[in-house]
Amino acid sequence: MLLAAAVLAVVVVALSPLVDSVMVGDREEQHDVAFGAPFPWVRQDQRDLEPPLPAKLRLASPQEHPTGTSPAVFVVDVAAAFTVFAAAGSALLVAVACGRRTRPGQIS
Repeated sequence: MLLAAAVLAVVVVALSPLVDSVMVGDREEQHDVAFGAPFPWVRQDQRDLEPPLPAKLRLASPQEHPTGTSPAVFVVDVAAAFTVFAAAGSALLVAVACGRRTRPGQIS
């Protein structure tokens, strides 16, 4: 169960910048747009884009926009997600185990 929680945490955190969006109000904010969850770990310079402001920006092509990552924040995100998934999985296992102990019509 812990391995499943770890794999799920890595996958969810790795994919989070692809579904994240950021609202910017001026061109200066486009210089350093951060993506990722629960804490932003991918940063991108999107000054080349000229959307009408305010704009909701998403992760753009790293070939066209300078992109950087923070491995330390990525590890913290994975640890946080792992903690949540492992706790939820443990709670689910306890609930299932408790449900098996009592049968319908049986008084516990």
